[in-house]
Amino acid sequence: MKNLLILLAVGALFVGFMSSYGPVSAAPMFDDPQLCVNGKLLIVDPTTAPIDVFVQVGSNVTVDFNVANCGGDPSLPIVEAAQVTVGGKANDMIVSASTAPKAKVFVSYDRKSKEYKADKDGWVEVKFTVK
Repeated sequence: MKNLLILLAVGALFVGFMSSYGPVSAAPMFDDPQLCVNGKLLIVDPTTAPIDVFVQVGSNVTVDFNVANCGGDPSLPIVEAAQVTVGGKANDMIVSASTAPKAKVFVSYDRKSKEYKADKDGWVEVKFTVK
């Protein structure tokens, strides 16, 4: 009986510790995630809701995470390396941003900006041909 009570107490402690830790995930940013792509600055600017940015580049596209090399601000967030993939057409870049449904997002690349509105699921997807 004494062993059963000790086992139950240890089990309760274990369950208590495990329930206090939630799943780990990257939090969306309210700042301007940026990235150097072929020596030009890419900035994805949220307007009304936080965003999480993903970039897919082709095999002929060069990515640099040191944004100072292309005129970016190193004190602002940089698109995480885990969120940049290589695939698709050789000279294409696809920028995907997850945000609130219908939120507006500014995407700037090579000093050209355009505002996009997220779809009903909260996604914005922009395709560029990179030279």
